[in-house]
Amino acid sequence: MSEMVVQKQLDYYNAHDLEGFLSCYHEDAVIYRLKDQSVIMNGIDELRRRYGIRLQKAKPHAHINKRIVLG
Repeated sequence: MSEMVVQKQLDYYNAHDLEGFLSCYHEDAVIYRLKDQSVIMNGIDELRRRYGIRLQKAKPHAHINKRIVLG
């Protein structure tokens, strides 16, 4: 199940579909910096603002080299 959500998120990201991408997150999602656990983004509105800029301007593309599924 979780691998389907990750794939869906990746597909939306690569299609530059902001609302589809955001549908993979809870409205209260918090994104942390792994190194020091500081908050990078807090809440769906901030994700929308920051990813909206990224997806519109840069037209990024991502792929998964290796996927590990536990459980």
